[in-house]
Amino acid sequence: AHLGDQSVRSGELHRHVWKVAIEINHFATCMRLLNRFACHLRGARRASVPKLRSDMSTIDTLVSEKDLRLSAIRGAMEKSNLDALIVLGTTGVGIPMNGNYAYVSRHVPMYASSLALLQYDGDVVLFVPGENQYLEAKAESWIDDVRLARVPVLDLCAYIETNLSPMSKIGISSFSAMPAADVATLRNKFPGVEFVDGAGIILDCRAIKSAYEQEVLRRCTEIADAGLTRSIEFLHPGVSEFEWKAEIEKVMTIAGADGGFNMISVGPPELFGGYVVSPTSKVFSDGDLALLEISPRVEGYYSQIVRLVSFGPVNPDIARAHEACVEAKKAALAVLLPGTPFTKVSKAMKNTLDQHGYTMKDIAGAHTIGLDLSELIITLNNPGVVEVGMVVTVHPMASLPGGRQLFVGDTVLIGSSGPEFLGEVRDDIIVLGERKKGDKSSGYLETWA
Repeated sequence: AHLGDQSVRSGELHRHVWKVAIEINHFATCMRLLNRFACHLRGARRASVPKLRSDMSTIDTLVSEKDLRLSAIRGAMEKSNLDALIVLGTTGVGIPMNGNYAYVSRHVPMYASSLALLQYDGDVVLFVPGENQYLEAKAESWIDDVRLARVPVLDLCAYIETNLSPMSKIGISSFSAMPAADVATLRNKFPGVEFVDGAGIILDCRAIKSAYEQEVLRRCTEIADAGLTRSIEFLHPGVSEFEWKAEIEKVMTIAGADGGFNMISVGPPELFGGYVVSPTSKVFSDGDLALLEISPRVEGYYSQIVRLVSFGPVNPDIARAHEACVEAKKAALAVLLPGTPFTKVSKAMKNTLDQHGYTMKDIAGAHTIGLDLSELIITLNNPGVVEVGMVVTVHPMASLPGGRQLFVGDTVLIGSSGPEFLGEVRDDIIVLGERKKGDKSSGYLETWA
């Protein structure tokens, strides 16, 4: 409560935070509160930083959240007759997919070789390589038994041999990510155990977001909106993509982001491809289009907004394609109701784009989002169903002539009566006009098409 009171002197607030943290004997919480206090003081001087909602990361909330998650996973393990579940630091190759490990441990690992052992009728143990990651896991994770591991899979095997009764069936999250040599090691050490892929068990539990997760995702989307606001203030010809990235990530980090996946596609209308990539040293020019994919991460959770910016008057062909994407998004939202098959959501997007003369790219026009940027992909072939508590990013992708594409979108929470936007909604192309004479603002003035 004191964090929102500007009248409290900084010395009193420091002493109050330390007193509370010492009383509950939780050093990691103390450090997090002090960091939030520092961010609060810095943020008070920056109009672009949003006022965040109440802190959900209290001890009672986290204990309840941990119990809720582990109980759900163990229930699914029982149905699959699993004695244990081994969770690798990632579930796939390529971009980080830390969601399953983070869901169990409340720690986002640096090393994919990190392992969590979740026993059906026992404790959870983390095997973390690297002293720095070990110390971070000890501070951040809600798992009590965190072990420094030189070779995680070997330390895991030694622990099982020493501490556990013989087991018959163990799940692995996931076979697609665990090195073949590690799988072979497990099978050689435990020849009587059946090893099966168990990634889906945790992913299914993650699909429905708890009240704690929903609050974190609201906060994350507010921070994404702050990134967009700063983009509009800052962008103008002559600055680079790198400078844009640095500017929005500064604002979002001050507001509480601990990472992100912020991408961009830039070019004049005739060359604009619409494929977002990592920012480069390329400089923005008059007439450019910029597709901004802003995806901050807060407490390990991602949210995402996608917006189109034009440096000057909007190209008519691009305007038509943008309108088609917006209408396709609205069509998807209209049917994004509890019980709706994923296929129906995809068909709504496809039919709308067809009506506007565009082909839909059925790769990730909508997807659930959370501890991974893309979790369940909503396509024409996915047999899944929309459920209350899912958080979904909807950004229909239209295929444009010349192998180009365009997509724009928002993130919503599925409630009992339908989707709820977690942030500000903008269905326009953001047009940046010429700066007025004498204007000393950092970017263009915003005008409206």
